Amino acid sequence: MLGDAVYPDKVGGSWRFLHDMAEGLSARGHRVDVLVPKASPGLPERQLLDGFTLWRYGDANKGPASQLRLAMALRRQMLALSKEEWDLINYHFAWPSVASIPMPEASLMSVPLIYTFQGPWCEEYLSTLRGIHMKPLQQTGIRISYRLRRDMEGRLLRRCRQILVLSNFSREILRRIHGPGLNVTVMKGGIKSESTAVHLTKYEARRRLGLIKDGRIIFTVRRLSPRMGLDVLIESILLLQRRLSDIHLIIGGRGESQTELQRLISRHGLDNIIRLEGFIPEDKLALYLRAADLVAMPSLELEGFGLVSLQAMMNGTPVMGTPIGGNRELIGSLDKRLLFRGLSPHMLAEGMADFFTHRSDYPSADEVLDFYNNNYNWDMVLNDWENAFIAIAASSGGLQL
Repeated sequence: MLGDAVYPDKVGGSWRFLHDMAEGLSARGHRVDVLVPKASPGLPERQLLDGFTLWRYGDANKGPASQLRLAMALRRQMLALSKEEWDLINYHFAWPSVASIPMPEASLMSVPLIYTFQGPWCEEYLSTLRGIHMKPLQQTGIRISYRLRRDMEGRLLRRCRQILVLSNFSREILRRIHGPGLNVTVMKGGIKSESTAVHLTKYEARRRLGLIKDGRIIFTVRRLSPRMGLDVLIESILLLQRRLSDIHLIIGGRGESQTELQRLISRHGLDNIIRLEGFIPEDKLALYLRAADLVAMPSLELEGFGLVSLQAMMNGTPVMGTPIGGNRELIGSLDKRLLFRGLSPHMLAEGMADFFTHRSDYPSADEVLDFYNNNYNWDMVLNDWENAFIAIAASSGGLQL
């Protein structure tokens, strides 16, 4: 498996998914090697981590030549491992393909390639730049960078035996960007649950975090980026607190929009009811999800699946989200009333006001937890992915079914 990072080197949904998949398959007797760039200096180049072998390449330094050095380091690592009889190679990110494809070594020529597609690299790159004023020369550079990302991802996708996505939305956007002639299969997403917070009451979780005992807490954890819609969520709280008392919003995460979001909060005089919590470590995230009355997913675009929504559900907390991408499939399949009617602050405020005013009409904590256990239980998800991998390897003369 090749990715741009892996948990615990970095914390995020896609990196946790890669880790848990590697760990789960290893526990079932498969040999799994994971190759990622070194996230920070001092990390070991080779490590046995939770049953799989983690290979970190590169020097974690930044600079004009860093990408070239990284590509060369990956290629050396792939060549060193090329004598292994791999049954398949699974990409979780497109960039590693620049160094690892094509590999002329005979032992790798016939190995089937699989791409786990969690979002369009080129489109996500553009989304981080929206709203930023740029000079013509900068705009030209961005267009070139966009095309390079799109072309690199497209070349990898066309070479893959199978492309696995986590939602119908991801399949549609993939085909829109890269064409309809790709072999795409929709799979369920998931992560391994190690949370004991689900056994706590909401008030016990709040006590452990030092949060208010009473009052309504809305929580979200996102990359602080324009496409996440956090500015719209803040504006909606301004409207919501005029209708309901004791409303509090906690926003977890880091990103390029942090300063702008804090200014927006202060400009509206909401510092007492909205706070930016910053980075939340994995061992505390479940407590926040359990302590909340509601988790909000205000994404404006490119929401491929939403592992945070799944983490909230595994802790018994309802999620309300915009009708964007994977939100429709995950949140909407639990209860369509949990989808906001639109993307405006008014629509978000209206949806949350109805949720709190008519709480008994919405799924209870037990119903949310049952939905997760019946549809996204990790063993169930892992079974499906393992069977898909085995079938692809077997079709190439590798593993036998």
